[in-house]
Amino acid sequence: MSNDQTKSVEDICFPALKINSSDERKVFLDRACRGDAGLRLAADEWMVRHAAADKFFQEIDLAGLLTEEFLPHSSKEALGNVGGVVLDKVLS
Repeated sequence: MSNDQTKSVEDICFPALKINSSDERKVFLDRACRGDAGLRLAADEWMVRHAAADKFFQEIDLAGLLTEEFLPHSSKEALGNVGGVVLDKVLS
């Protein structure tokens, strides 16, 4: 997948995260991908990876390790920063 397509997938998927209904999210993604089967597949894969990462953060937070100091936003918002500031603070 090219960097341009990655950006397109992220541009499509981040707004989709704000949609709580899975049916409404599916309709949104279908429309956003405009019949591009490859892009739709990439968006589905991105959403699955995001859900797995969100589950990971929720599980490690059971011990209270991720305080407001490390994750000032909800895990869904913070996931966009994985590999950046949030992860750096957790690891340091």
